[in-house]
Amino acid sequence: MLTRVALLLLLGNTYATCHCPTGAACDNNGTVVNLDDYWADPDDPHEFKKCVPHRCRADFQCERGYSGRMCARVSDGYYEVSRFGPYACPSTKAGRALVATSGLLLVVLAFVLLNQLVLPKHPSLQIGFFHAAQTVALLRKITYDRDFGQGSRAGGAARLAALLGDIALFDVGLFKPTCVASFGFARQLLLQLGVVVIGAFVVSVPIYARILTQLKKDAYYRSFARVKASITDFYKGEFGQEVFTGLGKIFHLVDVQWPLLAYKALCAFRCDADGYLASSPSERCRVQNYVLGIVCLLVFVIPVPLIQEFTIRREYELWGGVHAPHVQVDGAALARLGAGPALDPVLPAGRTGRRAR
Repeated sequence: MLTRVALLLLLGNTYATCHCPTGAACDNNGTVVNLDDYWADPDDPHEFKKCVPHRCRADFQCERGYSGRMCARVSDGYYEVSRFGPYACPSTKAGRALVATSGLLLVVLAFVLLNQLVLPKHPSLQIGFFHAAQTVALLRKITYDRDFGQGSRAGGAARLAALLGDIALFDVGLFKPTCVASFGFARQLLLQLGVVVIGAFVVSVPIYARILTQLKKDAYYRSFARVKASITDFYKGEFGQEVFTGLGKIFHLVDVQWPLLAYKALCAFRCDADGYLASSPSERCRVQNYVLGIVCLLVFVIPVPLIQEFTIRREYELWGGVHAPHVQVDGAALARLGAGPALDPVLPAGRTGRRAR
């Protein structure tokens, strides 16, 4: 009888050992732990999944600076710069604040340098180089974010490619501000949308201030028709050229943010089998993420190409192209499609319509 019991116990242990799940290490005592580069819930280790590369360590541990499900979250007290890191946060409040705002400052600096120094001298770069760089950066983000460039042991070239791609896309999450606050999916998308909103505010405030000043000092100006004419007539309106130039800056900001906003909005709907965001495996798919994704799609992603198409068609019908001065200053996104210098618009033969005044 004792011999039979011992034989059954031996066979049972052998069976359990032979059927240890992929990604797990099992012993004859029934202890099951994960192997390197695999993750499982330590409280219920029955399903083992491939981890975010180079972040999960054996015995349910994460690489230094990471935590959470799939070791995908940057731990409190650490931060990343694109795919470089994680690094320990500075000990001072000023240092932490600087790290938290560095991503936004770097994106703003890159945008200002591009628009104030590079594109005015070399406008063809916007078509031949800049938009191509954004396309490559977005393809890299879509296809390789989970497979290369992640973790502290990733190759330097892969991490550098991720860094340059994030700069080209003007990603404000370049410096993840985890030293001062959590930085989940919702905050990333809101912050990226905030770049467009803040940019529009900065451009619009000086124009509105001048219009209000004019309203205060000129009684003749105080009518809806005169105010409308002063801001909508590019050629004769007192503020027309200033308003159209400001709109051009806002349209250009939206244009360069569009690829990343589209990508992040669509990420809100991509969930894995367990109900977690595929782009952020430590966060559950939530209703608020869906709402933010829908708002972003409806407000920015879908309208932008439709507005461009409508405007281009209208300008071709009126002027035979988008070379008119009011279009050239009204947005690089439109001007680059029509080509040609800012000349007085010429209508096609046999066509009547409004001409530049």
